[in-house]
Amino acid sequence: MELHDFATPWVVKVSLQNSENDRGFFMSNEIKVGRSGSFYVQEDGCAVLSLEIKYWSGRPKLERFIEYDKKVTVSPHSCPRSNSGNGIDQYTLEQFGVYVARGVIATSRDVATKYLLFNEDGVEELSDQDLDDVLRDQFPASAQAYEHEVARRKRLEEERKRLERAIVEERDQFEEVVSEEGYTATPEFPQIPANIAERQEDEEELVVEFGTPSAYVVNTPCYASEKTAEEAIKKAREKYQQREENIAKSKEIAKQKKWPKLKGSKRQVRWAEQIRVIGFEKGCVSEDELKNKKEASFWIDSYKHLTR
Repeated sequence: MELHDFATPWVVKVSLQNSENDRGFFMSNEIKVGRSGSFYVQEDGCAVLSLEIKYWSGRPKLERFIEYDKKVTVSPHSCPRSNSGNGIDQYTLEQFGVYVARGVIATSRDVATKYLLFNEDGVEELSDQDLDDVLRDQFPASAQAYEHEVARRKRLEEERKRLERAIVEERDQFEEVVSEEGYTATPEFPQIPANIAERQEDEEELVVEFGTPSAYVVNTPCYASEKTAEEAIKKAREKYQQREENIAKSKEIAKQKKWPKLKGSKRQVRWAEQIRVIGFEKGCVSEDELKNKKEASFWIDSYKHLTR
């Protein structure tokens, strides 16, 4: 129903004003919203909501409830902005209902969210408790459905926490494996999905699936990841031995070719020396670079792709 069809006068539940203002509208039954915003009815029966808005990352907007937990956006017919992003948004309200206005300037320092009830009696601002009561009265079916969904999610959350505790207990049975040389293989486990409580599977199977290591990982002196701790340690040992051979080879070739010593941290130099040799063997670097580039960072930044 459009407002100009109403024959009854507007009656609002807060202080009223009747005045001719500088906008050229005759404002009947005006109420204040925030610091400078207002709600008023023009002579032609159109209801206008004016909101002083502060720019914010969530982007200020006006919404109307269409169910207990669902809203639709109401577009302003005017929304001038200053360079700071602040301004006055004006809306022509064409339907009764409960509205929520975000980003409303309440004082010089405060930005607020306002809840407004718009009906045959006019408009009134609602508290949080009043809002809930009004929405339950207007949308009883969706309010009940919302309560059921909240209860369902609560049960699932409790079930998820219970399953996670059981999985952690299962994981505690698996410890790090340390070899004689000092290699440490640490168990890694599958990530527990957020919806694990909704999976229609046997609980024992879920605990085993997420409580058993998916791999064992060695991080130092070389990274290795394998299905078992023994395989991970073996692979890390082989990689370390290969790396040491490459380091010795790169030093010997650099000495034979009389290449300059590289500058940088110990780790940078060891890696850059290997990269330099790889580049030389592949014919990817110039003689000038081999003789004059002394910074380890140059070789790493320019040619590390050769090691892949």
